[in-house]
Amino acid sequence: AVLAKLGLTTPPTLAAPTLPPPDHFINLYRQAEEGMLDEDSIRLFYPQELLDLNAGLLLSYNLSLEAQQAQKEKVVAAHIKLRVRGGAGSVKVYRVEELSRLRVERLLDSVEITREEKERVIDLDVTEGVPYSNQRHTVRFLVVFPPESELAESATHSLSSIPQSRSASASMVVSYVDREDGEDLDEGSEHPKRRKRSASEEERRRKEKKERRRKNRKHRTGGDRGLCHRKSMYVDFTELSWGDWILAPAGYDAFQCSGTCPYPFPAQVNASNHAIIQGLLHNYNDEIPEPCCVPTEMAPLTILYREISDRIVVKIYPDMIVSACGCR
Repeated sequence: AVLAKLGLTTPPTLAAPTLPPPDHFINLYRQAEEGMLDEDSIRLFYPQELLDLNAGLLLSYNLSLEAQQAQKEKVVAAHIKLRVRGGAGSVKVYRVEELSRLRVERLLDSVEITREEKERVIDLDVTEGVPYSNQRHTVRFLVVFPPESELAESATHSLSSIPQSRSASASMVVSYVDREDGEDLDEGSEHPKRRKRSASEEERRRKEKKERRRKNRKHRTGGDRGLCHRKSMYVDFTELSWGDWILAPAGYDAFQCSGTCPYPFPAQVNASNHAIIQGLLHNYNDEIPEPCCVPTEMAPLTILYREISDRIVVKIYPDMIVSACGCR
């Protein structure tokens, strides 16, 4: 069931060596954990091809997804994260339309760099250069550096990762939202605009998170363990032999609901009006079952995992953690 939620039929087969997720992507994972992102999933791609040309640096990315995922998701943003060293001036990125003649279509973004920093990571917005429907699998960009500047090599973690050190310095981060039922897959459609969250929405999210934590503490406390309550059910990804491709968390407490729903319900038991009537009728007729202890509130789980060897994903999965139980 977990694999199906991840859009996988089997655990991914990883080819060594694999690059660790960069710091900027780990930060995105932490923001997603805190409920600070609107996206449903974010993928990190390393360049399939990286060529130094007289005109600049040619980067090619394979953005293809499994058919099921491509039908479900649409692109809302795309950024190239470049580690640059030396020089001063504008770093520019263009979309490449025809590789054979290196025909560039238009300027997508530019970032000013100064000599004050010997090495830095810059963010180039290439959203308009990526088809939101994912029907075109490979996208190409030409990056033009100012004089005396170049792509820096990322620090290597092993001898086997040395050949990938330049690729690690040119990762691409693509954000997706889930497509609504019946939504058009037209390649020519414009990118959906990302909705800016208002201050009131931010405050609402903070309050919801605080309330979830309060409820979690409440449901962890004592009481009659025979009555309907929430109890621990820890999922350890290492025990499932998934620790090599699920990078974070190492595991999580999914919780479960346990206990009885006797009538009349004690004050600490969360019971619906329907459960109260059903419990009353059960006292008079054994053929009517007693209300069941079931989840009444669920919370999402954010997972950082490898979809394939050179692709890392942050995804938010709804309804993965039981927040509260009740009689229904």
